[in-house]
Amino acid sequence: MIFWLKARAGLGNRLLALAAGLDYARRANREIYVDWSDNTYSQDRINIFQDIFEIRGIPCLTERPDYGIKSVYPACWRGHLDRSVVDLLQENPDIARQYDTSIEFDDAARKEEITVGWSYDARWGTLSKYYPDTPRTRVLRAIFTKHLQLVPSVKRDVLSRIRDYGISDCVGVHYRQSDKKSSTPLVDMLSLVPDDSPVFLCTDNKSVIDHAIDILGPSRLRFFSKWMPDSFAQKPGESSLHQNKACPDRLVSLKEAILDMWCLASCKSLIRTDSSTFSYISELVRVKRFDELVRLP
Repeated sequence: MIFWLKARAGLGNRLLALAAGLDYARRANREIYVDWSDNTYSQDRINIFQDIFEIRGIPCLTERPDYGIKSVYPACWRGHLDRSVVDLLQENPDIARQYDTSIEFDDAARKEEITVGWSYDARWGTLSKYYPDTPRTRVLRAIFTKHLQLVPSVKRDVLSRIRDYGISDCVGVHYRQSDKKSSTPLVDMLSLVPDDSPVFLCTDNKSVIDHAIDILGPSRLRFFSKWMPDSFAQKPGESSLHQNKACPDRLVSLKEAILDMWCLASCKSLIRTDSSTFSYISELVRVKRFDELVRLP
């Protein structure tokens, strides 16, 4: 019995969906197959999830199940398991009107060999029924810290960055400025950082780095060099970093995002905006509490 978890949207959204999927697979007593072969991060439709993550404590398939299996729910995926969520809906527009394309994450009694699910988020409305007296962040953090870890090569890269950049001494700041923009000006966000503290900045916009250097000076600012578009014109293909058609290598872009996300989690304090799930994941994968956690609009 297999739970096939499809992916959609960016890194933060698909990791929240993964938390919901892991909990569902455990309750349904199914092996989970996490499918990140969609073209958001995979340019050749190879499943790149195993290049980044390992699942522990829940049976997990690393080899793709047979596309030809007929015992599948929802039925719209029968004969279409090789498709991404976007492909399925674009190629078969009637499906969106006539069928649910994801199993409900509380439907653990299905008898089909494969159940298929996807989500933009952690399905907290469903998940909370199983953790009625526990806050959402605590539940999701427990799922991540118990069942998800980086593959050794990526973990080594994270630890190397933490050491080489002195990340543990930094106040982490995440400032998204592409398709989703913070309503808090960068200067106001950086004004919350103590004067003697270095800043580790994660962003998806080159102009944010330049502005932060003007505000803090180069000696206090730490960031990782990575590909970013020269500008965001808000045209098709020029929206979020991971969906930009000019991106030279989507898998490299994903790994760079993972380094940012996990290094944010290693800062002594975190200042983040609620307009993006990216730094929320950093909050969830950190085992210990931050010295200070500031959430802004």
